[in-house]
Amino acid sequence: VKAVEAGRGYTKIFFVSNQFIRDKARAGVEDELSKKHSVDVRILDRNWILDKVFANRHEKLAIEDLQIATSARREVRKGPLDVQRERYLAEIEGRIQEALRQDRQDPLLVDECLDSADVARQLELPRTDVEGRYDRAERVAAKCGTSQQRLRSAYERAWTAFWWFEDYELFSDLYDAAEERAKGSRNAYDLELLTNLWGLLHGSVARGKIPEELAKYVTRTQTLEAELQRLRRQEEQPSTALHARALQLQVQLLLRLAANQSINVILGEFREMVQSCEGLVGFPLQP
Repeated sequence: VKAVEAGRGYTKIFFVSNQFIRDKARAGVEDELSKKHSVDVRILDRNWILDKVFANRHEKLAIEDLQIATSARREVRKGPLDVQRERYLAEIEGRIQEALRQDRQDPLLVDECLDSADVARQLELPRTDVEGRYDRAERVAAKCGTSQQRLRSAYERAWTAFWWFEDYELFSDLYDAAEERAKGSRNAYDLELLTNLWGLLHGSVARGKIPEELAKYVTRTQTLEAELQRLRRQEEQPSTALHARALQLQVQLLLRLAANQSINVILGEFREMVQSCEGLVGFPLQP
């Protein structure tokens, strides 16, 4: 009330409490105050404070400012899987350095560089380390990699930006490279990678993590649908054509769900697709 009476034209007011507040009670008070004073009111409780402290690793800041008598030192315990990954990473790096010393640059080296970045990502090494390894893989792939390796490089970089670093703007920027490298491919698995990235893009736009214009959502959706439709016409490659249809149905399913439209027709087409794959050894039925 005092904030509204101050007459400073506030459009949003936050109230922070160190007490736990039930969700239902908080939502009710927020709605009541927002309607009464025509201003967006947000109530943040103890759970919100704890989440922001621990999720953003601000324990040290909280301990120092609140003068809490405890230690914020992190003790990292490595499990057997991490030890195995570290050993594997050292082996990969040894082979990469040996190949570079011999000036041996070939598709095998591209695979090694991508594997090195993947393992570093799994070990949750610093972002600069992980991105540096992917940058190296990208340079090597550009020089001596196959078209599929160049696509995989773009795909893994975008996938990492999204899931590991939650850098949605970078993800959107990297999407372009993956799209460009997947376009025109006669391999449905290449377009499956692009469909995976589009699914992340679609969800990010729906949740407001990436603005629709920045995501180039409409254009990228049209491009993906056109590429999948192109592969569906590959009648001389029935497994590829059916795989493209499966990916196309996945895209249509998400679009219909987002528009609150019935999905019964799509589910019926999925059923027909599964029945049509009998005898097609190359069709990936399980996923």
